[in-house]
Amino acid sequence: MVTGQNPPLVSIAVDTDVETATNGCGECHSGTHHPFVEDWAQSNHAKTGTYPQADLTRSCANCHVGQGALVAWGVQSNYVERDDDLAQPIVCAVCHNPHDATNEGQTRFPVETTIIENHLCAQCHDRRTVPDPGSPHAPEAALLAGEAGYFFPGLDFSAGDLVPTHGSAANVGLCATCHVNMVEVTDAATGEFLVNSTGHVFNAIPCLDPQGIPTGEDICDFSTTARTFDACTGSGCHGSPEVAFTVLMVAGLRIETKLEEVHDLLALIDPNGEDPFDGVDPNTGLIDATDGVITAAEGAVFNASLAEHPGDGDVYASSTHNPFLVEALLIASIDALETEYADILNPPPPAQRVNREAQLLEVLQRAGIR
Repeated sequence: MVTGQNPPLVSIAVDTDVETATNGCGECHSGTHHPFVEDWAQSNHAKTGTYPQADLTRSCANCHVGQGALVAWGVQSNYVERDDDLAQPIVCAVCHNPHDATNEGQTRFPVETTIIENHLCAQCHDRRTVPDPGSPHAPEAALLAGEAGYFFPGLDFSAGDLVPTHGSAANVGLCATCHVNMVEVTDAATGEFLVNSTGHVFNAIPCLDPQGIPTGEDICDFSTTARTFDACTGSGCHGSPEVAFTVLMVAGLRIETKLEEVHDLLALIDPNGEDPFDGVDPNTGLIDATDGVITAAEGAVFNASLAEHPGDGDVYASSTHNPFLVEALLIASIDALETEYADILNPPPPAQRVNREAQLLEVLQRAGIR
């Protein structure tokens, strides 16, 4: 044994060329039976790390840079890339500690907990969940807990009241139950084994390739043939892929209908643009992210953005994370806009308007709190 020498530093970089990998996670955690690296390489976790090392002091780096996340989580261990100029993405070693088996899967924080502050995923996916000002950034955990959004004064519900099954004790894994779903994929015609999908593409209803293997693609049909709903059925929540698909579509359509109403009203209130970061409407000044005051219009903008998170009008993420809360917030937004800006909108008399109170009560009853 040679003394007086330090052991070689470990590398946290993930070599995605698993055929030639000689160190790191890819050397072992790859191949058809445990393709963790191959799946991870298709995920958004592998596409982060866009900030230079010099920006590690910025809060963005806490979740978008591998080194930054480790610093934020108090990891003091030395490793090859710790002081590199090249920012690492959210690699395996960010979420997993190979030297500590305290948590299942050797994760740095538990995933089998409904306490949001303790959950591994919530360390990053719990950002900008209320107007600060700004649009939602990573509000998923707060949505599950029923705490995201702008709650107008005088509402019949408060933050934390509307908690869906996905965010309750019935789903102790929270995010991980759906987003890290492991399943064996076999050939549909022959039944021959193809691959053990590890769930590390982190998509709850991932798109499928022609062989039926989950991919990291986000754009494909919303159908039970183009996507797999195994995460919805394998956990025992929904009886079949068709049931899960129907529930998702119904919730999405309900939210989409209310979302269109909010957008139509905001377009009348602020013709120059609904986004607070697009500037202030010189005619009304009702949407201004810089003045420190949250107007009814700005609250409605935030709730609409929450419904569309992660963007492009996609209501299915909010439909899954908390359909009751999002729909209730949109109804409240419509009512607030019609009331606060009646002089601009010139709405019909209250007796002729849709009964927002009845709509909201119906949502609360479906959520089981009224």
